[in-house]
This record gives sequence, C-alpha cells and structure tokens, in this order.
Amino acid sequence: MASKIVPGDLWVGMRVWPTPRTLLAQPICYQQPRCAIIALHWPYVEVRRAPRQPGTNGIRYPRIGPSHRIHVDNLLRRDPHFQRAASRTNRRTPPIPTGGHEQLSLF
Repeated sequence: MASKIVPGDLWVGMRVWPTPRTLLAQPICYQQPRCAIIALHWPYVEVRRAPRQPGTNGIRYPRIGPSHRIHVDNLLRRDPHFQRAASRTNRRTPPIPTGGHEQLSLF
C-alpha cells in the first residue's frame, strides 16, 4: 500500500501520476497520464500533462494546455504502469525437524 503524501513530499516541477482514489476524482485521474506539478495549494495541486519528449530525457514539459486541480490523495509519485523486477530469491521453508518423534492423532 502506498504511503500517504504529506506537505513536504511534493514540489513544483515534480512528476506525478493522477489516479482515482477518492469518490469525486477528476476525469484526468482515470487516464493516469504523466503530469508535472505547476502550483501547490495544499491539499490541492495544479498539474499539467507532461508527455515524454524525445531528446530531452523528460526534463522539459510543455507550458501550454489545460491545468487540472487535483487533491493530493489522487496522486501517485511512481508510475503505476512501471513493471517491477520479480524477486529472484528462492524462499523455501526448511523442513520441520521431528527429532525422532511421531505425532499422534487427536481423534
């Protein structure tokens, strides 16, 4: 489960992904685009779409287009579509030592 966002976790220019978590989430939250924060008015933020631009390494974002006022509970700080690496550790449970004893049935 994601941790709750507190006032110091967000800043202007940060990349976030809107996602519908509250009952009255904005329609942009259902699309989950990559956005940049353009203003903070706690507990709301103004975001604008920030599509990846080839050759810029995703640093610049367009300063035109509509902005959306979204509650911080509807924001993710990580890409929800990013595939995490699978855990490669082999977790086997060790066999239970019986110690030469036999378990008797209760019934």
